[in-house]
Amino acid sequence: MTMVESFMSIAGACALASDESFMSFIEEDDRVISCSDIEEGDCFITVECNNVAALEDFTNELKQKYNILTVGHNIMLKPVTGVA
Repeated sequence: MTMVESFMSIAGACALASDESFMSFIEEDDRVISCSDIEEGDCFITVECNNVAALEDFTNELKQKYNILTVGHNIMLKPVTGVA
């Protein structure tokens, strides 16, 4: 059995990191599993979502709300162990 891990990278993370509403939006969203910390000079932030559908919905919402032009998606299949 495999589990899909869905990630997005958002360009311009440095500029967005200072926007408290942006960071709150990501941190408080139920579709988000984890979010990378943004350090000074970072170009990207990585957000892991529950599944591909959640990733797509979240991406569209982010693009509209924060006028983000560049978002890259990465989908990884990860084997799940111990599941019958």
